[in-house]
Amino acid sequence: MKNWKNILLTILAIALITVFAWAVPSPSITEDALDSYMELDTEGSTYDFL
Repeated sequence: MKNWKNILLTILAIALITVFAWAVPSPSITEDALDSYMELDTEGSTYDFL
């Protein structure tokens, strides 16, 4: 009886990890976002001192 509880909890944990990994967006940068970033005018930026 104790064994099936462990199996069910393991399946639940794997399912939750899988759903979480599927729900989190990919960290890759799209081509449009990269082009937009490269075209930004950064002269006189507030953060020039960094």
